[in-house]
Amino acid sequence: MTPPASSPIRKARAAATRAGGVLRPAPPPSVTEAPSPLFRPTLPPSSEPVAPPRRTVRQPRQRHHAGRAQILAAIRSSAIDVFSRHGFAGATMQAVAEGAGLTKQQLLYYAGSKDELYANLLHEVVNEWREAFSLTEEAGQTPAQLLRDYVHRKLHYALVNGPVSRIFTAEMLAGGTHIARYWPEMLASTQSKARLLQRWMDAGLLRPRDPLLLLQQIWGMTQYYADYQAQVAVMMGAHPPQDAIADEIATTVLLACGLSPD
Repeated sequence: MTPPASSPIRKARAAATRAGGVLRPAPPPSVTEAPSPLFRPTLPPSSEPVAPPRRTVRQPRQRHHAGRAQILAAIRSSAIDVFSRHGFAGATMQAVAEGAGLTKQQLLYYAGSKDELYANLLHEVVNEWREAFSLTEEAGQTPAQLLRDYVHRKLHYALVNGPVSRIFTAEMLAGGTHIARYWPEMLASTQSKARLLQRWMDAGLLRPRDPLLLLQQIWGMTQYYADYQAQVAVMMGAHPPQDAIADEIATTVLLACGLSPD
């Protein structure tokens, strides 16, 4: 079909024939001319590129952070359950992932390797114990009051955080190799408590005895309620009387130190 004489195509062909040249398509417009805002911003008069405007809406990022926090909390809860029941050797990342509602690959992305996840849990246990089980002199507090408070805090942690405490116990039963890096810190903390007990004994405030053995006896009496939680539930019900148990242990400790439990 021949285009009309008035069409742009016929006019362009005629002009090309008169010029003795060959009709060539017009070159596309330069990319520097009228740039499309869909691909890059319009340049200012200085011809310096400008950064795109920052987002002022923060809600998507907040939702992202909230979602990540929820995922990490689910991983922590599942890891505590799995490692407290099976120890490091028996625990699997697949079990932790299933407990957290994730795939194994997702778990590895958020938590790293099994060694890294377990190391983080042990670090958490050691830090919590250091903060929760301090035994220091306080103005206006007698040795009897401080020892009673120490027993109550230790028992409370064992009852409320039984699975976390059992991670430490499982590590001890396995030889304690993964927690070896923390031994110097834990030994220094224990020695500090023992020195305080010894000062009280030297001052006649406590009956003379081995301060280290006294501490270990307190640990044994309170840790029982975490390690033997199933037995405690059978013997005392699902909700053992925490205050009554703590008072009984504290009475035993104070009498052993020659102090009145009242």
